[in-house]
Amino acid sequence: MKIKLRSKKGFTLIELMVGVTIMLVAILASLSGFLGSLALNNANHNLTIAVNDAQYVLEQIKGLDYATCIQTNFSGGCYTLPTFSNLPNEVVDLYPSPTIGSSISTITIRVRWQDKGQTRSFSLATKFAI
Repeated sequence: MKIKLRSKKGFTLIELMVGVTIMLVAILASLSGFLGSLALNNANHNLTIAVNDAQYVLEQIKGLDYATCIQTNFSGGCYTLPTFSNLPNEVVDLYPSPTIGSSISTITIRVRWQDKGQTRSFSLATKFAI
């Protein structure tokens, strides 16, 4: 009578440890990519808000009655920049102050805000024939 010995099938402990290590590296890499994309999404969201705020200011300037602004050269209450609170510590600047005359004036709107301890900024410029 012959007795057949069953061969042991399965993984050794070393094979399991190598497999778990490879899986762990893959999971950490995908998690790192996911967290990076979340950070970029937040930065792009803030940039979109800054662009919208700058466009809002330019549209308001575009809709001004220039007959009253010619005498004051955009000062003395002709236009007051709105205060935005859409972004942390948001500041909107208008520079240089538009000059009234027969030439084309370049107006630049700069939006600055705080993002993760760093100051970010966005500038939007256009030309007006005033």
